Amino acid sequence: MKNKRALQLLMTGMLIVCTLSACGGKEEPETTASVNTETEIPETTPAAEEVQETEEQTQSENSEENKNNETVTIQATMPYVFSEGLAWVRTDKPNQLAVVDTSGNIVFTLDNDSEGIKVSAGDSSKGITYDPIEATPFHDGASVVYPSRYLNAYGFAIYDSKGNLLTSSDDGDDATDMRFLAEGEGKYLIEKTTADFSENNTVIYCIDKNGNIISDEIEISGNLYGRKWNYSGNGNFTFGMCGIIDGKYIDFNDSDIYNNLDADTVKDCMVQIYGSEGVIPLCSWGGGGETYGYVNGLVGELYYAGEFAPEYEKILTELNDGNLNGWYDKDFNLVVGIPDYPDGVEVVELGQFKDGYAPVKLRGADGRFYFTLVDKAGNQMYEPVGGVENVASFNGWSYSLYNGNITFIGSDTSGRTYYLIDKDGTLYNLSEDISSFTGTVYADCDFESYAISVAEGFKYIPDGSMQYFKLDGTAFDRAVPGNNVVNVQFTLGYKK
Repeated sequence: MKNKRALQLLMTGMLIVCTLSACGGKEEPETTASVNTETEIPETTPAAEEVQETEEQTQSENSEENKNNETVTIQATMPYVFSEGLAWVRTDKPNQLAVVDTSGNIVFTLDNDSEGIKVSAGDSSKGITYDPIEATPFHDGASVVYPSRYLNAYGFAIYDSKGNLLTSSDDGDDATDMRFLAEGEGKYLIEKTTADFSENNTVIYCIDKNGNIISDEIEISGNLYGRKWNYSGNGNFTFGMCGIIDGKYIDFNDSDIYNNLDADTVKDCMVQIYGSEGVIPLCSWGGGGETYGYVNGLVGELYYAGEFAPEYEKILTELNDGNLNGWYDKDFNLVVGIPDYPDGVEVVELGQFKDGYAPVKLRGADGRFYFTLVDKAGNQMYEPVGGVENVASFNGWSYSLYNGNITFIGSDTSGRTYYLIDKDGTLYNLSEDISSFTGTVYADCDFESYAISVAEGFKYIPDGSMQYFKLDGTAFDRAVPGNNVVNVQFTLGYKK
């Protein structure tokens, strides 16, 4: 009705103008004003305004669509895995990380404004040539961001999956320094040092994602940076010959600590630090291994310190002679034996039990290396597979076990090849299409050059590309910024 009324008014105005023109009369100001007054009534303009608004809306939508179609280059970064539908990446902006979803949308970005922890020449000499900000996989909607554990640096912040800050190391006390050490099942292991004029007092404890302290404080001497702590379950954390076990700090490098404990406590801690699920893998075949050497040295020290009963002399002798092969309890009773293998097949390495299974590394009669799994009864789950010329070793181990899946890195004169063996013994080359694999793998082997993951439809291998790939091999190297991306400024990291 408004358009119809406007058309009638417009036609009336045109008729008046035409009549004046036909009579040869000159427009009087009053007449002109009268005509203009009629044509400037808002009722005459909605059609034009609607067209203009529609055009502007279309342009805006096109602009939004174009903006949404813009992408930025991304690279994989710590922790090199998708979890809860999200992954950390580096963007093409210097010192910026971002969180992306599985559809390639950037959820939020994080700028590293902590000038004190930028990589320096001294850090580069230690092999640290990457942006020193790291993060953990998302767990229960949260991830912690922190300076590289290889730097003597402090500070951390825990963010939720939208980029909201949940808690941080900023406790408002300039006399305290806090750093993140490890995370497991929503427990975040924190080291806090309080400095005064006479000494540095250091304690470690656990917090939840909101910063609530959920464990007792444990006093330690020195600090724990540069160590990759692992969560071993039940609130315990381990690293090398150290551990937070049942609320106690154990360091088997420090005789002043373990010599003050009774033998049973030491043995309980030994099983949790060197073993898992109540047993320790000891394999003297193939030259022994890191765990074998640690246990041998520890038992020797305890025996000669008089902490073991005389009957343990036989155990020490067997350890020294290399006669223990299998998985043993804290009193060195054999719990799981090694399967019988044909002559010429040598057991090289025994792994930790996880979820009832442990990996076995073999050298075949052909001189090549193979892997298999055994259960707690010592049964072999599948025929050994692999057949590689060499296996790369890292952090004392040459493979990783996750959800019953073994990952390892084969090496020969042509370079490295990244392998996965699933629970059924199927061997996958991770550089190829692995779309048929339906499990999850995460091998965080302390060094970024060895991290391997397969999760939520994506894989990462340390082949130098620094890229996530879909399981079929399609590169996941670009992401969409979106319109409402939250930008977070990480300012909490600093060097001591």
